[in-house]
Amino acid sequence: MTKSVKTINVERVKEMVNHYLKHSSKSEYAERLGECFLLEAILMETKNYKGFRYLETDEVEGAGTRRFYT
Repeated sequence: MTKSVKTINVERVKEMVNHYLKHSSKSEYAERLGECFLLEAILMETKNYKGFRYLETDEVEGAGTRRFYT
C-alpha cells in the first residue's frame, strides 16, 4: 500500500496557532504551550522561524501571557 504525500501551508498553520493562542482561556496554559512548541518545531524545520512577541493584555481574551508568532 502506497502512502500519499500531502503538504500543508506553513503560514496557514501559523495563523491557526496564533488565533488559538489569542482566544484560548487562562486555564488552557498547557495546551497553549504545546501549540507553541509544535509551531516552533515546524517553523524551525522549514526555516521560517522569525520570532514572536507577547500580546498586550488588551489584545487577548482572558488573562495570562500570550505569544504571537511573526
